[in-house]
Amino acid sequence: MAERGTKNNAKILQEFAWLIVAIMIVMTLATAWYTYSQSRDDLARRSSVISQRLEQSVKSAMQAYHVILRQTNEHLRLIDALKNPQRAQTYLANIRASADEIAAIALTDTSGQMRASSERTQNLPNLKEFDERSFESFQQVVASKTFAVGRPYYLPTTEEWIIPVREPMLDENGRVVAVLGAGIRLDNQSIPWADSGLPEGFAIALVRDDGYLNYYFPIPRENRQAALQRMYGEPVSEHLRQLTEKPGALYEHQRQLDVGTYTDHFVYVNRIADYAMTAVVTFPEQILWQHWANKLALPLVFLLLSLLLLAGIYWRARNSLYVSNTHTERAQQKLKGALAQYDELTRVIPVGVYQAYVHCDGSIEMFYVSERMASLFAADPQAIVDDINTLNDCLHEDDIPDFYRAQEFALKNRQPFNWQGRFVINGQLRWFSIQSQSSEADEQGRRILNGVVTDITERMETEQHIQHLAFYDSLTELPNRQLIIERLQHQQKVARRRRNYGAIVMIDFDDFHAVNDTFGHQSGDELLLQAAQRLQGIMRSHDTVARIASDEFAIVATDLDQNIDRAAEQCERIAEKICEALEQPFEFSGKRHQLTISVGITLFGDTEQDPELYVQQASNALAMVKAEGKNGIRFFDSSMQAHVLERVNLDQALRDTQHGEQLQLLYQPQVNRHGDIIGHEALLRWHHPERGMVSPAEFIPLAEQSGAIVPMGRWVIQQGVAQLNQWQTDSEKRGWTLSLNISPRQFRDASFVPTVRRAVSELQGDPERLIFELTESMLLDERDEIREKLLQIKRMGVRLSLDDFGTGYSSLSYLYQLPLDELKIDRAFVASITQLKSQRSLTQTIISMARQLELKVVAEGVETPEQFEILQQQGCGIFQGFLFGRPTATACEEIAQSVSSLCD
Repeated sequence: MAERGTKNNAKILQEFAWLIVAIMIVMTLATAWYTYSQSRDDLARRSSVISQRLEQSVKSAMQAYHVILRQTNEHLRLIDALKNPQRAQTYLANIRASADEIAAIALTDTSGQMRASSERTQNLPNLKEFDERSFESFQQVVASKTFAVGRPYYLPTTEEWIIPVREPMLDENGRVVAVLGAGIRLDNQSIPWADSGLPEGFAIALVRDDGYLNYYFPIPRENRQAALQRMYGEPVSEHLRQLTEKPGALYEHQRQLDVGTYTDHFVYVNRIADYAMTAVVTFPEQILWQHWANKLALPLVFLLLSLLLLAGIYWRARNSLYVSNTHTERAQQKLKGALAQYDELTRVIPVGVYQAYVHCDGSIEMFYVSERMASLFAADPQAIVDDINTLNDCLHEDDIPDFYRAQEFALKNRQPFNWQGRFVINGQLRWFSIQSQSSEADEQGRRILNGVVTDITERMETEQHIQHLAFYDSLTELPNRQLIIERLQHQQKVARRRRNYGAIVMIDFDDFHAVNDTFGHQSGDELLLQAAQRLQGIMRSHDTVARIASDEFAIVATDLDQNIDRAAEQCERIAEKICEALEQPFEFSGKRHQLTISVGITLFGDTEQDPELYVQQASNALAMVKAEGKNGIRFFDSSMQAHVLERVNLDQALRDTQHGEQLQLLYQPQVNRHGDIIGHEALLRWHHPERGMVSPAEFIPLAEQSGAIVPMGRWVIQQGVAQLNQWQTDSEKRGWTLSLNISPRQFRDASFVPTVRRAVSELQGDPERLIFELTESMLLDERDEIREKLLQIKRMGVRLSLDDFGTGYSSLSYLYQLPLDELKIDRAFVASITQLKSQRSLTQTIISMARQLELKVVAEGVETPEQFEILQQQGCGIFQGFLFGRPTATACEEIAQSVSSLCD
């Protein structure tokens, strides 16, 4: 019996030793794989940070260079640089001197001939002869008319390598007349993306889409010029080019990098799409092995020591069993000591370890839990061994079915168990990854389950944060457009299933841009945050509040009535509630400010459509509110859709209009106090071949909104000059003036001043016969810029008139500051001048004020002799209205005769 007991004890001891070895192997493999993955992830994250920093630096630098070149182009255009190369050279030299990273800056015409340079003005080379590669990229800039970054090349004048950046110079017709290029020094620490803090062993590069390098750091110290020639003169390897098409990940690169010194290394790529480049971060594989070795060293030491210790214990216990059965108790004590040391080892490794029996009926019985694993679950190891539900009870209720389904599948099919999910530990949500593998069944049919538990909470929170950024507005933390489209898709199905209605409500602040322009974007952001809080405070918990544009919010309201009329009434009450909340004063910049809003609404529920269509319908309703004067609520309906379609068709017809065939100028006479015609105002009319006469009140705002007013206004100026030239040939009409209306968008357009300059050059006679009529609203913003543009026009001899004075934002300040020649009294004042004494006083005040400012006064809308007589008595000098003639296609002498008879 003693001998049998000794053999049984030896067998048990041997099985236990093999079990410990198996655990050690599992732990070693798990630890090795975990530390390797962690090391690789750490280096990938570090490379990602470096590449993102490089990307941001490159973008910021290129945007800055773009601004510098664009502003320099504006100045060169003003001084007519192509004709004044000496002035251009002086200005370019100053620009180059102000930026250390710029080696040279030059102006080149479209043939490639340099016309002015910061370095010299004589014997300037042709770019095609100077550097063929640079000439190719120069031609691309001329063709694309956009800012571009070229390939690096060697600049002999400064004996250094540069990156060329180029910006086209356009004339008033949008044609490229020259290209301004700057050379950015590559071998210079002042270059904005030079990274002196790059970790040792790492390298960064900018790879162009054509396979050539735009930048590399660090540059080899030995054979520096030869290395630069090879780096920037030869394309990178095909393998590396393929990797640049797969951004956002770490790749092994076995072939030698053209600019590197390692044959085996890792590459992280990050796309810079704005400038057709890819940021590349490389490091040798030795860095990964070193990083991994540092992380793995301590666990391996503990595992090795533990394995050696257990091996010694095993052999001593085995020898003791053969010597005497009396040594059994001593061996058991030593075994307990070994287990204690094993527990100590498992406590310091970064994963929790457990072992359990899997019985024949599928039940699981824990028999070992490391202290590290117990600490993950904030429980006592023995408590977990005694009752496995100590762990199961911590499962998040939403993950319980998935956990048991995955566990049952793994045990039934004898496959590894790999699962990750949520646990609630002491009220805190944690994410754990559980991996286990079962052994073969023993004599009793039991299998041993060896597993590890890893805390992956930080990784999952990072992934969730990334997802949050994709679906939520970063300023207000509200859902963005993408998320609200998904929720609208879901709510359509819910509404159809419940047979009720929902609505999407679009909200937009009226004149929000004025807040940003006046108080700054920080104040605008503060207003939007307050608006978001108010909307969330008044809406129901199951409604969705989102920010989908700058100052535009959207609300998906659900669970409305099953009757469409009552659902509409509910929506109207919701909209009124929103208006009441958002029209309360906002506090920012130390003051209280009040704004109005426009609201567009559309219902959904009776049919299921593309969510984008509903959003568009609500936007159309919102646009109608804006068109009708803002500060209102509007529901979408089919007639609105027809109106929107009508505006689209009208806009297209206006764009297709041949100005000379459908547009026509009519001329209404202007007379002096004696009734003599002294000039006309040109009025634009549109004769549509199918619609007939289209009202100016309909097509002028549409042309202003779409931008068609710019070419239309250019045509009006051309026709006006032609008419003045025709009058110049007639001695009786030679002194007549012609007033042309200038729209706000036409005035702000960059081509306006060149257009006027060209028209004045074609005008025969005195240019003061040409008068431009401006509205008050055009003169409110950017006063200095407007004044400068008006002074340019005045210097050409053209006179300026302020139209409809007194109906807008009248201010004496701009009458003093701006170079105006005359005021036009609006017809609304003239119409009631014979009935209302207050109106007579107002017109008298305007006339007296204009006389003090030495401005001429034109009265519009004079229709009766009584109005004419009162205005004469008040001192008005020029008159216009139906009393003197309606607008006609030509200025007729008969009108002049009828006016003269009226004054007699």
